[in-house]
Amino acid sequence: MLPVFGLVSRNFRIVLFCLGVAGAVVAASAQPLSTAFASAGSSPVSSGMYSEQEDRTSSVFFSLAGGTYSSPQTLTLSDSTSGAKIYFTTNGMVPTTASTPYAGPISISATQTVRAVAIAPDHSLSVESSKAYTFIAPPSASAPYFSLAGGLYKSPQTLTLTDATPGATIYYTTDGTRPTTASTKYMGPITIKSTELVTAIAMAPGYANSNTSSKAYKYDE
Repeated sequence: MLPVFGLVSRNFRIVLFCLGVAGAVVAASAQPLSTAFASAGSSPVSSGMYSEQEDRTSSVFFSLAGGTYSSPQTLTLSDSTSGAKIYFTTNGMVPTTASTPYAGPISISATQTVRAVAIAPDHSLSVESSKAYTFIAPPSASAPYFSLAGGLYKSPQTLTLTDATPGATIYYTTDGTRPTTASTKYMGPITIKSTELVTAIAMAPGYANSNTSSKAYKYDE
């Protein structure tokens, strides 16, 4: 009787073990997938998915507001993402990494739309930034007026320079070179007592520089 009782007891334990395994399988299958993954540790699929996602590079910042300008302006582009490289266009085309690389300030002296993107290491391309600039060239100052006609003179003459543009300043040379703000500033009548070519230009606030005016004087005592 004892051997039979032992065999029955052993079979009973095997049945209980099988029932326990089956219950564990059913319980696991009833769990949501997210819970099952959490209990098993990080999913290789999900962790790989997140590692492939890159942060987007920040948008390019424009130092100059879009608008209308009547004098040349300077535009600086910058980006807050470390190591970002900026690319831009001024012809209306969509900027890409094949566009002009930004290397320094851009002169705004014509009507144009500047479009820019940036990209940094381990980041995706930024959202495009753009500004439209309308450039209206200011009127030119009037060319200086010469009171003395060019020609041959046998005695000293007096030359007066004037300009019709309000607030104009006149600069001149006597050797035929084009005058600049570094040239002699007209302060009063000029005495013509030698052969020379007087060339003058006028500059005034809110105006482009005038065309040059010049007269040739030959002096022969």
